[in-house]
Amino acid sequence: TCHVTVSYGSVGTRKRHPWTVLCEYRYEGQTYTVRSTYLWEEPAGSTARIFLDQDRPGQAWVDPGSLQYRGSM
Repeated sequence: TCHVTVSYGSVGTRKRHPWTVLCEYRYEGQTYTVRSTYLWEEPAGSTARIFLDQDRPGQAWVDPGSLQYRGSM
């Protein structure tokens, strides 16, 4: 399950990427969460591909290429 979040702000004179997704995943009976990198396009949908380190399942990465984006649906 993924939830879209908005991050307003800037770093110096540069604007920050406004979107992230917060995903929840289960591995061997445990529930974990992982946040995506910042995204320029507004994500849509509620699924994503998540890669995790099986030796440290709390360490995971959201594949931004697996997300759906508004306007491209």
